[in-house]
Amino acid sequence: MSILICSLNGECYGKINTLLNIFDQLLNAIIPNLKPKTTFYILSNEKNIYNYLKDTNTINLENHITNIYNNLINDHILHVIIEDYHDNENRSLKEYNHYLKNLNYDNCYEIAIRTDLTIRDKYLIFNIINNYEGRLFSLLNNDLKRDKEIVLEAVKRYSYALACTSKELKNDKEIVLAAVNNCGYALIHASKKLKKDKEIVLAAVNQNGQALKYASNKFKKNRKIVLAAVKQYGDALEYASEELKGDEEIVLAAINQNGSALCWISEDLKKDRNIVFTAVNNNGSAFTYAPEQLKEDKKLVLAAVKQYGYVLKEVATKFKEDREIVLAAVTYTGNSLEYASEKLQKDIEIVLVAVKQDGNSLKYASTELQKNREVVLAAVSQNGNSLKYASEELLEDKEIVLVAVSQNGNSLKYASEKLKKDREIVLAAVNQDGDLFGLLFSINLIEK
Repeated sequence: MSILICSLNGECYGKINTLLNIFDQLLNAIIPNLKPKTTFYILSNEKNIYNYLKDTNTINLENHITNIYNNLINDHILHVIIEDYHDNENRSLKEYNHYLKNLNYDNCYEIAIRTDLTIRDKYLIFNIINNYEGRLFSLLNNDLKRDKEIVLEAVKRYSYALACTSKELKNDKEIVLAAVNNCGYALIHASKKLKKDKEIVLAAVNQNGQALKYASNKFKKNRKIVLAAVKQYGDALEYASEELKGDEEIVLAAINQNGSALCWISEDLKKDRNIVFTAVNNNGSAFTYAPEQLKEDKKLVLAAVKQYGYVLKEVATKFKEDREIVLAAVTYTGNSLEYASEKLQKDIEIVLVAVKQDGNSLKYASTELQKNREVVLAAVSQNGNSLKYASEELLEDKEIVLVAVSQNGNSLKYASEKLKKDREIVLAAVNQDGDLFGLLFSINLIEK
């Protein structure tokens, strides 16, 4: 059994009898049979699997042929479709292909703004689109931006191309579907008619749930579409109908994707403790949207700060004084120490946990602990620049400064004047930062 390479009229150009050098076998069979200024694409089972002047990657082609070859029962035919191409320079097919594949951005830009480009230059245009993800599409002349084949190629790579095309093509289902499959947000540029097309809207929200914003109102009430949208992007619940904001299955799907979607759910479901806990366990910042009575629940506060320590800013004063809650917050977000009570900002265990998570949280430690050698050493070990929050006395501590500059060379500028001139410390800083001149300049060790 063989894979035959044939024209549509049945002329056989050759066979593929081995999986070695598949692409070379194809070229050697096809190119000698081409007339000047003609190119080809290949069909398999009536599907276009490769276009010589358009496709830059041969891997899919080779994988497709390999799969066919390994499962041959009868001869399989690859049909070769021949068509003309336009090239003012009269290059051979291989030379022209090489030229197209090696166009740089400046070349593509200069070509895209030409007013004399026409559809006969389609392979040149395809490569401009493919090389730079369709971003140069908007520069093409209006005739080209109304050509369906070119627009279809562009929206597959750059969905915003849909915004630049004609009203007729914004109302073309094939083009809009290709655009929203690439980026759901492209739905904003579809015609009013297609914003009411269920297949297109469903494809858009599956790719980007935020596209629900641009769907017609009837789909914002459609359970299947809203569910698909919030599974992809929980905050798409904002655009759902009021009725569906009270649908428990939809709400759970939204907050499991992003707990902050708690913001958009019905007031009745916000009273459901399990739903609020689910949201907060997913995203601690969802605590903001919890009802006031649940914000008094210590378990909820604890769950929130474990996810997002900065929630400590919003909790009741009693929780800012709660050692267990503050310790949980600084464990995950050292800088949340800022919102702890003054008493707990003096707690060495809590402050040590905070600075080990983020050295800069030393800024919020009590003045007494900013003088504590153990605390400051832990802080600069995590972030050398936290040296700036240490006491004046510790800025003269060689061990602490050496640890700081070894972690971040720029922290040398916070050291005492004496240690800024210490050879061992300066070398450690330079070894970490690498910019000797910049460092010395910044701390005035060389003249400005």
